[in-house]
Amino acid sequence: MDLITEDKRGNLTLPVKEWQRMIYSDPGLRGKVIAIRDDRIVHIGKNYEDTISGMRHDKGHYSLFRVPRNIHNVRILSFKVRSFRKHLWIPTVPVTFCPDDSEGRTQEMLVDSGADISLVNHDFGRILGFERSAGEVMLEAGGIGGSVRYLLRKFAIEIENLRFENIFAWLQDDRIDEMIIGRETVFDLFDIEFRQAEEKVIFRQSVRGGTQDIAAVRDFTQAQTDTLKPGGK
Repeated sequence: MDLITEDKRGNLTLPVKEWQRMIYSDPGLRGKVIAIRDDRIVHIGKNYEDTISGMRHDKGHYSLFRVPRNIHNVRILSFKVRSFRKHLWIPTVPVTFCPDDSEGRTQEMLVDSGADISLVNHDFGRILGFERSAGEVMLEAGGIGGSVRYLLRKFAIEIENLRFENIFAWLQDDRIDEMIIGRETVFDLFDIEFRQAEEKVIFRQSVRGGTQDIAAVRDFTQAQTDTLKPGGK
């Protein structure tokens, strides 16, 4: 498929992937949770439970994505401005969350080199079984325009056939839709290349230390999360 290019008048270009074209062009999808297969939307639900339930008889593999309600805004941390982008592609990667006792869930997540750690929105965290323990103190991250409360969790995920435990900030504000893969652990395990003109994010397992490098990062992650409860509870 040829890339869609900017016209002579400088109008916005739409992404090549069909599902990304749809979420930009159809306002009715904002805030909805979509199921994606082969770059196409195969189901639309009002929330994660609705979409998962709608796909329960489908045996094929699919990814989930919650369409941000502010998708036409540029987000600079928590500060929002009117969109000035010419290329509306979203650099996402399918991430499979691997619970010990149930079927894995695959979610399209924004790859963000500016995020220190990965983020899970409140609704999807509940799907994974995350709960706030009695007396657990919320943490707070600040940025331009405001702050957000979160709880730290660890969870097994799989990216490009590599399974490992990752640290997540489970956001406590249900108005935030985004799901983000940040630098902690993931950027140590993979060399990541962004190719915006081709609308690709390429994940290559790091060869700096081979399998020893991967094991070292896993050990580091475990040491950081010893105080967190397994399975994200």
